[in-house]
Amino acid sequence: MKKNLGYGFLFVMILAAGCFFFYIFYQETYVKFDQDAIGVYVDNDYWTTDSVAVTVTYNSASMNIKSYSFDGGKTWQESNEYIVDENQVLDIVLKSSEGKQSKPISFRVENIDKEPPKIEADETVYVAVGTTIDLDSIYTVTEGISGLKGKVQITANNLDLYTIGTYKIEIQALNRAMNSSKKTVTIEVVEANDPRLKKGNQEGIAVTGLSVSHTRISLVKGTETTVFPIVKPSNASNQSITWKSSNEKVATVDGNGKITAISAGMTTITATTVDGNKSSDIRVTVTNQSIEVTSIELDRKQTTVTSDARDIVLTAIVYPENATDQTIVWSTSAPNVATVRNGVVTVKGEGVANITATTSNGKVATFRLEVKDNYTFQDKEVLSRTGELMGYTIKVFKNGTDITRSVVVIAEPFSVRNDGGREEIPISVEQQKLIKDHIVIRTNNNYKAYR
Repeated sequence: MKKNLGYGFLFVMILAAGCFFFYIFYQETYVKFDQDAIGVYVDNDYWTTDSVAVTVTYNSASMNIKSYSFDGGKTWQESNEYIVDENQVLDIVLKSSEGKQSKPISFRVENIDKEPPKIEADETVYVAVGTTIDLDSIYTVTEGISGLKGKVQITANNLDLYTIGTYKIEIQALNRAMNSSKKTVTIEVVEANDPRLKKGNQEGIAVTGLSVSHTRISLVKGTETTVFPIVKPSNASNQSITWKSSNEKVATVDGNGKITAISAGMTTITATTVDGNKSSDIRVTVTNQSIEVTSIELDRKQTTVTSDARDIVLTAIVYPENATDQTIVWSTSAPNVATVRNGVVTVKGEGVANITATTSNGKVATFRLEVKDNYTFQDKEVLSRTGELMGYTIKVFKNGTDITRSVVVIAEPFSVRNDGGREEIPISVEQQKLIKDHIVIRTNNNYKAYR
């Protein structure tokens, strides 16, 4: 009996010792990790239809992290990023440089986004002829799951704000899960006094200012010219203008800004916005004989912009101020780079364009426009689930916007296809060694070299 009691006591002691050593092991292995300092998040920059990148961080200076496991400690890798297939549950464990491990963290990844972005815009937008419009102001896009991929694209190739008519533009939004939405909006270019321009302005964008294309005009009796209003901001909801002459015996003006010289003298033509009562004056001198233009200059000489820049408004100044015929003909040396109409320059693509203002008697002033986009790229390691280096990927950015999907090919010294229009282009280890020295990409049939 005493012998059995001795064995029982020995068993209890062994069990207690085992529990004690297990507690010590548990303490040394786990408890020094601050579980609240472990962060797990999905990197939306790498969102695709079937996979995302999950990144783990440890926001504590108490210890250095050596490796990460995403399968409960079965396999380890040095990178804290893991490419996850669709709808997967991860068991994440961190290991310190001393060999201590964190408690497993269960993290569910639900990366299937089947909903496209939502585009909201009026079916029809009315614009006064001869004015400008900010197309980005006519729509809103919401995307609450994966987020938008790059900028919203607007196709408005045939839109002419200087010709009355009906035009169609297409708005397209793409989210990171590659779901796309499109909406077509009708742009109605109408007379400046069209009552439809007033609709919706009570809750729209208010007019803050007004300027005109000419502030001084000299005309010979019996001649006419047209001035154009410039409403600020360019996306103001109601851009209607009223016109008035202080002395109609000298010159008259119609609802479109056309001034007709009646008799010698001086008068002031005033343009006033219907919304906000903002005004701008044009001093008109009418003579019985012509005064020749001696010179012309522009308010700026040159500038450099990117291809996504907004319209540039140029102002021409004719000398002498009372020159009779102040008609100006605008032209561009490179329509594929920029077009111009009534001093409003619209950027089209990369290159150099000389915008020229010419008077009726041949006096010339030139504005040099250089359109130059900034292309950058990012390269990144691609690891397998076991942490093995599989290769590299590259992302191409144009003026800070990711355009990787529009890159057709990466050419010399590389020859890599962007198969299936995927977001990332695989780059081998050998190519990676050269990528920082020289890369040539081709987007939309245009080659760009970077060194």
